[in-house]
Amino acid sequence: MWRAHLISRAAETQRFVLVANVAHGTQHCPTMIVSPRGQVLAAAPAGTTETLELSIDLADTRDTYLRQQRDDVVSIPWHA
Repeated sequence: MWRAHLISRAAETQRFVLVANVAHGTQHCPTMIVSPRGQVLAAAPAGTTETLELSIDLADTRDTYLRQQRDDVVSIPWHA
């Protein structure tokens, strides 16, 4: 369930999602890196002790969805 939520969140916000979790057999939230397109770029198997290392290009992030906000409800300053 967590995996699906993390993938959705990355795609919705068009941001990288990096998640670190405890290496324990009963832990269900994986350690993983998800791209702004919702693609899992790296993941550590549940219950393992592992370090994920990956170079990411922050230029891959987008503001398409975030720019669709209603200014009369939310006001977030954008810096170009």
